[in-house]
Amino acid sequence: LEQVWRLPRGESDFVTVVIPEQFRSESLLEPARRPFELALKLRLLGEPGGVVADVPTLGDIIAHPSGDGTGSYLSLIAIDLTDRHEADRALRERERQYRAIFESASDGLMIFDADGRIVEVNPAGCAILGYGRADMVGRVGDAFIHPDDRYRLEEFIGGVRRGGAHYNRTRMLRKDGSAVMVETKGRGFTYNGAPHILAVVRDVTEREALES
Repeated sequence: LEQVWRLPRGESDFVTVVIPEQFRSESLLEPARRPFELALKLRLLGEPGGVVADVPTLGDIIAHPSGDGTGSYLSLIAIDLTDRHEADRALRERERQYRAIFESASDGLMIFDADGRIVEVNPAGCAILGYGRADMVGRVGDAFIHPDDRYRLEEFIGGVRRGGAHYNRTRMLRKDGSAVMVETKGRGFTYNGAPHILAVVRDVTEREALES
């Protein structure tokens, strides 16, 4: 405590150990239950009024026999987890922001795994094809591509693997069976710790008709 939280020796009365609820009716010395997270309430020295702060801590309890053999005493080993908890909160906030961007994008966004299987799709991507998310996630992408254009999915995935970004136009099939021409741009990225492809899909059926 003296080193980690700058408490002077002899100021142990400034520290309150809050034992987690699940440990209160069990032996803290049971090896399978250690280490555990607990909270230390600290009165920060030098702060007006002695501010009390909750410090998330990874703790362990060790039993020591007393010198005279009449019993034992316990010592607490504690590691301050404040920085780790703050990093976890920041990570969750970034993930929430990315999810909000993904869900609100006006272009269709689809995430494919290395086998060409759809692992995520946003509402705009579902709207282009008229499917619900549950109807698309888990299925191979070529299930939604016109039979004459299915070779383009292999070209698309291969192109991304070889050169980073790839672009093509492909006829996809809506749920009602009608064809829709889409412009697809893809790039590889790491998702959930594994290589994936992010495809940006835009309906260009009307533009295609004008160009022809």
